[in-house]
Amino acid sequence: MVRMMDQKIVDRFWAKVDRRTDYECWKWLGSTDSCGYGRLNINQKLEGAHRLSWEMANGEIEYGMCVLHKCDCPACVNPNHLFLGTHTDNMRDMTNKGRHAKITNVPHRKYFDLPKSVRFDKNNKTNPYYVRFQYDKKSIYVGCFPSPDLASKAYKHAISTFICQHNQS
Repeated sequence: MVRMMDQKIVDRFWAKVDRRTDYECWKWLGSTDSCGYGRLNINQKLEGAHRLSWEMANGEIEYGMCVLHKCDCPACVNPNHLFLGTHTDNMRDMTNKGRHAKITNVPHRKYFDLPKSVRFDKNNKTNPYYVRFQYDKKSIYVGCFPSPDLASKAYKHAISTFICQHNQS
């Protein structure tokens, strides 16, 4: 089924984009989900901004296909930074780029999907979960948090913000 987007939706979409050169990330300025992906409400349904961008530039997305980011910036809607792939392609891309979840020193087994950058410090009784990640051979410290959930959210926000900022330069 081909989605028909009226001009009103297209105008609403582009009003929420920081459009730059074709080579830079075009950051979504509207609402985002907890992982930093842009969302736009269309007919009472939240749609992925990167998926809408792909559709406007390239046409229909085949059922079951994912829209992946070459730039690894969830807020980016530049169609030149997007490509189609299967769920398996998406998981492989995530693993190859080091974004897959692994437990590292976290004592609570129920938190199996924490990013590998969330660590546990048993000596810190107040905020035992800390976040640190590597970028371009540099260690980036995000902070300490009282729960693995907060640490994981902080990590996701920090990494998406950090990657988007570095793609702009």
